[in-house]
Amino acid sequence: MGRDMIHGPDITVALGLDRRVPEDRVRVLLESADARTLKFFGADLSEPFPTSV
Repeated sequence: MGRDMIHGPDITVALGLDRRVPEDRVRVLLESADARTLKFFGADLSEPFPTSV
């Protein structure tokens, strides 16, 4: 699931499609990331999630 959510924009942006992953699905993915995963990708989730994009 995570791979599709992260790499989906690689395809949709290239095709000019305005497709965004729903926030609730992104939250599930990010909240399930463990410390090792965050360190590997250099992710800092200390800031709150934006309420709108």
